[in-house]
Amino acid sequence: MGKNATKASKTTRRITKKTSPEKALAKEKKQKKEKKGGKGTTRKSSYAKNPYQYFVMSQRKEVMSRAGLEETPMNFEKIAKALSAAWHALSKPNREPFEACAALDRSRRDIDQMKGARLRSSPDELGYLVKTAVEALAHTPLDSCSAAGKASEDVVKSLEALDNRIDNAGRAAAAGLRNGPKCAEVLLAAGAVGSVLGGRLTALIRKWSAAPAAKRSRAPKEAPKSPAEKPPPAAQASPTGEGGKEGDVDKLRSLVVGMLMRTAGQKLGQASFDLCQRIEGSLFRQFGDNAREYRQRARSLNVNIGRPDSRLLQKVVDGSLSPAQLAGLSGEELAPEALRIQREMERQKYFREEVHLTAAPKNKRELMGGQPDGSERPKLRRKSSAPPEEGDANNPAPMEDKSSSSTSSSSSSSSDSDSESSVWEEIPSEGDVPMPIADAAADCPEMEGGQVPTTEADSAERGQTASAPALAPRSPPRESPQQLAAPSSAPARKEKPDALNFFLSMGYDANEAMWRLGRYYCHAGLGAS
Repeated sequence: MGKNATKASKTTRRITKKTSPEKALAKEKKQKKEKKGGKGTTRKSSYAKNPYQYFVMSQRKEVMSRAGLEETPMNFEKIAKALSAAWHALSKPNREPFEACAALDRSRRDIDQMKGARLRSSPDELGYLVKTAVEALAHTPLDSCSAAGKASEDVVKSLEALDNRIDNAGRAAAAGLRNGPKCAEVLLAAGAVGSVLGGRLTALIRKWSAAPAAKRSRAPKEAPKSPAEKPPPAAQASPTGEGGKEGDVDKLRSLVVGMLMRTAGQKLGQASFDLCQRIEGSLFRQFGDNAREYRQRARSLNVNIGRPDSRLLQKVVDGSLSPAQLAGLSGEELAPEALRIQREMERQKYFREEVHLTAAPKNKRELMGGQPDGSERPKLRRKSSAPPEEGDANNPAPMEDKSSSSTSSSSSSSSDSDSESSVWEEIPSEGDVPMPIADAAADCPEMEGGQVPTTEADSAERGQTASAPALAPRSPPRESPQQLAAPSSAPARKEKPDALNFFLSMGYDANEAMWRLGRYYCHAGLGAS
């Protein structure tokens, strides 16, 4: 009796303290929840490895063997110091494989975090993450890092898990790659991760590209209900401007890289993704602010480096020309050397035929050597061919000298012309208008040995001052020397204002008319009174 009571009391105490049914049920639920993927999944999704961790994962044994250390708890500190020293001793090119693995893990983390409301509200971000993951897979360093295979497999698994969380509209948004599975990035990624993972990735992208986008296209139709919220058209039209979307910029840049890769494959025999990406990056840094100029520069660059006689791409491969210098070349500099020489020859030919290196003279004065301001005026020369009359007693000696000099100059100037010379003389002027001047033999007979016909009034006036010859303009008909030497029957005009009016009527201003009148008197051998 006592033993049974003691056993019953022990059983009751055990049930009430530690093994009550409610506590056991709560503990069982908690274990099932953790096993379903609570803490472990959340920690894995929010955590991404850095390049140093991938270095430790792949190079730990090699560093320990070089340092002569064994894997024991006592050597933990020494191993850590050896790994840190080996990491710092690595150059930048040798760190690139581990940085590529870290980029893969970051893409895996970002895709795992796309779930729930965030997945439904941001389709553009989903497309950008998928594109970033594909680009990271294209740079998978399977040969340089032993942990790269596991990192790339985790990314493909995350993409497949994403496919289970989205509908057709989400698949259409995720397939933001141009040409779907035939895109250059997808082909490069499939070749970099191997045939197995590459086949899974290609099948997934093909499935997303074939998804109908009807549900995705309903959202823009319902948005323009309020005109105040409608974005400006300039922001929608410019992919790389202020209102451009990042997804559009990425599509454009991917198109340029693919275009350059096709040209490089035809020119060099193989497509170099790194080379084309560096060229496109330099082009985008210089002209990415303007979408139109960026497209024009990309087309011009692609056409010129693809010419059969162009060596620009080979110079970039050899290192004699950097991608930044290639992107900054103008259209003239991108042309082949033979084409540049041909254009330069055509330009020089045009200048020789069409362009006048010296300006033509503006008027006759500049043509004859005078200055436009009248500082140097040509000397007047007589063109009279009338022979001087010798033996005239009334002709004084000084006038004979003047007559002989005038006759000799006129005879030398008229040797190549007709025997009869004109009684008209051209005085160069700005308007190139010939000024008729009466010959001295007719208007001033005393220069040729003749006598001036005088009247009584003229004789009285000549005793005080010399009279001026007539300055009336004459008609152009030529006259013989005898007619010119004969004294004129008409009375000589003494109205000097008429001569001045003649010069004024020719279009000269007052100063120019007075100057020409004075020159005429000096030429005729008379003084103006």
